Amino acid sequence: MCNYRAAAVAAPHQVAVLALAPVAAFDLSIPAQMLATVESRAGFAAYHVRTATPDGSAVPTANGYGVTPQGDLSLLEHADTVIVAGTRSLNLLDDGALDARIAETLRAAAQRRARMVSLCTGAFVLAAHCHMSVRTFTRRFRQETGLSPSEWFTSARLKHARHLLESTDLPVDDIAAKAGLGSGTNLRQHMRITLDTTPSAYRRAFRSTTVTRHPR
Repeated sequence: MCNYRAAAVAAPHQVAVLALAPVAAFDLSIPAQMLATVESRAGFAAYHVRTATPDGSAVPTANGYGVTPQGDLSLLEHADTVIVAGTRSLNLLDDGALDARIAETLRAAAQRRARMVSLCTGAFVLAAHCHMSVRTFTRRFRQETGLSPSEWFTSARLKHARHLLESTDLPVDDIAAKAGLGSGTNLRQHMRITLDTTPSAYRRAFRSTTVTRHPR
């Protein structure tokens, strides 16, 4: 006889990650890396993470390669959590323009109380679905944080890069890529401007006694 209670407990939390072209590859990788391997106390997968695009077709990344999703916007209709990955769409970032189908799908998810999460510039997508202009969103963001969205995102990425410099032996270029800063050159520029130091000097000064080793 089927144990329906056990089946219900084991049901994973459904997560749909919306990718809009050109999607930020680093942002798109975060949900799966953070959630896909999490298990419940009973030993079952706690989350089921799937990627969605507006029409279910492959989406180009800002890094130049494509990503094949698991489905289209219908994945968002039954998701417990909807995550909007960062995008480099100029129409969205500059004008707040969002396809009506996407806006309606996000609105429906919010109305049925799905958890709504944005990564980096994915916040602009959620703002647009609420009919908030980029200017209004930026003003309110600055009022809450004291920073513009781009300044806040850069600060968060730099914080992650500092953590990797302290705790791993990864090359600077790899750290910059994992932190979403693109290249070692960009990381060096940001650290010089904000901390008046270089990645190598920072690592020597703040390196942890326990460092995660990575194969070369």
